[in-house]
Amino acid sequence: HDDLMKNLPVANLKIQFKLGSNIWETYTQSDWYFSITNAIPLEAYYSEIFQHPRWKITLENSTSSISYTSGTVQDVWHNNTEKTFNSYSYAEFPVYEILRAVNYYYNGNHSIRRWYYDEGIRIRALSKENETSNGYFTYSKYNRAYISIYANNEKKRHWRIGTVLHELGHFTMYGERGGASEFNQVHRLIQESYASYVGYYLGESYYRSQGYTKTSVNENLTGQGRQGWKKTAPTNYSPLFVDLIDNYNQGASTSGPYNYDTIKNFPHTTIQTMAATCTDKSAIQSKLQEYVGVYYTSSELAKFLQPYNDAF
Repeated sequence: HDDLMKNLPVANLKIQFKLGSNIWETYTQSDWYFSITNAIPLEAYYSEIFQHPRWKITLENSTSSISYTSGTVQDVWHNNTEKTFNSYSYAEFPVYEILRAVNYYYNGNHSIRRWYYDEGIRIRALSKENETSNGYFTYSKYNRAYISIYANNEKKRHWRIGTVLHELGHFTMYGERGGASEFNQVHRLIQESYASYVGYYLGESYYRSQGYTKTSVNENLTGQGRQGWKKTAPTNYSPLFVDLIDNYNQGASTSGPYNYDTIKNFPHTTIQTMAATCTDKSAIQSKLQEYVGVYYTSSELAKFLQPYNDAF
């Protein structure tokens, strides 16, 4: 995955110049170029701020957006004679991965429904690593939901993007359900499998937008495909929805105890409907039964669902 490890440009990073009470602001474009046509004084300080109308990225113990100040215009560009500032740089790990993922969720060309608060969703960039979790989604009846991302996967930055997209998948279903009360009624396997689906779906789309082509059908770019899910030891993090659209059958490619799945190209819109309406296995089965003879046979569906009899 060397191609996935490259530093990539990032869009919608807030750029700020400040001198006293004077402030000039803009956002980076898709190639991380930006320009400001004002004549910014040489003494003005240049900062990168991780804030946007639809999100803000903070440290774990702060509600203020992360901000990096690089010095003055004189320090960074040495002059202001053009009266237009252009900059091109490659983002470094780790907070830029969060920005790339949330920016793609809100501004990328994809079909996942986008949910947001009026003042933007908060994503916390945690400084510590965690051996059992890469991130988590926090919500309650009384407080706004937010996302936390651990400092994991320094050498697998594409998995870090997958983690952010996964948690945004929870945020999407949370919005689909209208908040905490209805979201709580959804079986956890459905919650986690849909979040994994969003992480997979958006991750595949994001890297295609960056010009990356998968080398095989079973290449799991962001770790969200859940292709190692074992039917003999099922967990909530399953490929329930991913297996409906991908063309990889892990049960046929190995002698191990993996889910056997020949279904592919199932409609994304129907998966969204299931995320918004199904709360348990019975509801999932009923919806999938409607498409027997269209996308799969009755025996294919039975084999697909069999591993989930013990899962939920």
